[in-house]
Amino acid sequence: MQGDIHFISGLPRAGSTLLSAILRQNPRFRAGMTGPVGSLVDGMLRSMSMSNETAIFITDEQRRDLIKSIFSTYYADLPKGHVVFDTNRNWCARLPLITDLFPRAKVICCVRQIPWTWIRSSGLFARTSISRRASSISNRAARCIRAWKVWRPRTAWLALPGMRCAKRFAASRPPACWR
Repeated sequence: MQGDIHFISGLPRAGSTLLSAILRQNPRFRAGMTGPVGSLVDGMLRSMSMSNETAIFITDEQRRDLIKSIFSTYYADLPKGHVVFDTNRNWCARLPLITDLFPRAKVICCVRQIPWTWIRSSGLFARTSISRRASSISNRAARCIRAWKVWRPRTAWLALPGMRCAKRFAASRPPACWR
């Protein structure tokens, strides 16, 4: 792999596909929807874990090289100077691996407002359950919305090479309805 690599991760329906589409407008950037690299890495890690009896024959350096070879093989056609943005929801769970393999890599984590995520999932649940549960879920969702109006996440800017992206982070104390 001759270019830089960065990772896009985050919550469902939080804008990672839109972000990839915006990034693809730059001809030097390669970005897309969820690709197979994350699943290949997960499968390779499972195969080399201690639950496999042959894992004792694989050194840590060999594990690192095998996983890095997945990236270099998949992105072998990348011209020099180009940048890859690999998208997968599991990248946030693999941050130690990412920092070990690619110390210069950045992870863009797309998030949504938690109450709206809760409302959407509770609405799906409410349609399939009895009305008593639906009303209690609706009450809890309404409390979350009221709390959200008071407790909104602040927005900071995360600088990446040649671009800027919004990164949201939450305050230290969540509303009572989320506890």
